[in-house]
Amino acid sequence: MKKNFVLFSFITAVAFLFSSCKDKSAFTINGTVLHPGSQKTVILMAVDSSQVAVVDSANLNEQNKFVFKHATPYASLFMLRIGNSIYDVIGKNGDEIEFSADLADKSGNYEAKGSPETDKIKEFDKIRNAFITQRTRLAEEYDSVAQVLGKSTDSLVN
Repeated sequence: MKKNFVLFSFITAVAFLFSSCKDKSAFTINGTVLHPGSQKTVILMAVDSSQVAVVDSANLNEQNKFVFKHATPYASLFMLRIGNSIYDVIGKNGDEIEFSADLADKSGNYEAKGSPETDKIKEFDKIRNAFITQRTRLAEEYDSVAQVLGKSTDSLVN
């Protein structure tokens, strides 16, 4: 009985040490892309207030998986570009993000576990996409009314 307790204590201590030795000098994105079609490259882009810059790229392996490891001085917005699809991720050193997306899903849904900040940017994206959908619908309605009235769009605005 005492032997089992000592063994259990040792295993628990080793597990704790390994879990606390997480690399804090960079963040990692372990990704999976379902239905990539001809898309075989994933591009990691850093976003700041003045530019979007490519910082790394990775090829999908046979299981359609990829890995990025990148250092950042603070929590930052990054985009993953896979073909024409773009996904927002916020990474900070020490994060281990599990990313997955299905390119057959035209709604742009994706998973990014391991970064609570990414959950917030996904919520923002949902609100932004609803606004864009409404704006597009209004623009189409405006154009159809302009055609029916036979007036140029400038006169309809006035």
